[in-house]
Amino acid sequence: MDFQDVNNVIESHPDMILKDKYIAIKKVNWLDKVTNIRKISKDLNIGLDSIIFIDDSPFEVNLVRSQLPELKVVKVPSKLHKYTEIMRNILGDFYNLTSSNEDESKTRIYKEQLKRHKIKKTFSNIDEYLSSLCLEISISENSNSIVDRISQISLKTNQFNLTTRRYTETDLFGFIEDTRYCVYSLSVCDKYGDYGSTGLAIILINGGIATIDTFLISCRIIGRYIEFSFIDYIINKMRDNNIEFLNAKYIKTGKNNQTENFYEDCGFDLIETSKTSKIYSLKLEKYTINGKKDYIEVIDE
Repeated sequence: MDFQDVNNVIESHPDMILKDKYIAIKKVNWLDKVTNIRKISKDLNIGLDSIIFIDDSPFEVNLVRSQLPELKVVKVPSKLHKYTEIMRNILGDFYNLTSSNEDESKTRIYKEQLKRHKIKKTFSNIDEYLSSLCLEISISENSNSIVDRISQISLKTNQFNLTTRRYTETDLFGFIEDTRYCVYSLSVCDKYGDYGSTGLAIILINGGIATIDTFLISCRIIGRYIEFSFIDYIINKMRDNNIEFLNAKYIKTGKNNQTENFYEDCGFDLIETSKTSKIYSLKLEKYTINGKKDYIEVIDE
């Protein structure tokens, strides 16, 4: 079966409910499932732990489960009467009790990401590619309107998450109402489309000292140096509030290893370290703006 055959089945078969407009990416080839899943992860710029693999072949299920332990793997039952039990067990992996506007736009967001991935291959270096995107980031402070979305990314983001603290909508409303806290939400767009709400920072202020409780960005925007623009913005806000020191902590989880040296890269002083965490402090008067973001326009909302 070739690519066109697959498209014909999707669009024309009377029993096919899932149509092309709901599908972000197709891999129709003779490569093994593990290779294709890795390619999908790379093409869509999402973590492997964000992917669910469903198959009716015991061989394929066991292969993917052994080679990609980060994935949620589901074996389709051979007996119809067991479908209900399987669906009940995995229902929470597909559905939320509530949904945001961005949830309804996920397919569009992933298709836009595919366009970026194809264009990226035409550039000789990463800086030229990033400059071509016309990146804009918008940062809101203590906004109630997108609490549903920033709660979702708090609960789901693993890779670029310095502390991996999980917060519900109720928790976040509490932070916003508490004058000791500042809650910053980040959204990103470029010339290909809108990435949506993709970052969160929660800062606790106590006198002249501020502490970063949470700092995270979605895997959708990793690799664009947006995290440096985000921390620059927060530091400037703390300076405006006459904060002298900004403290931070990295808590190791096994999935966030790529963020281990982020605060050091930003100029924070390492105060204490252990097998599972690092504690940092930054004297704000000595901080210099990071130079990796000249192509990013920051909009203060």
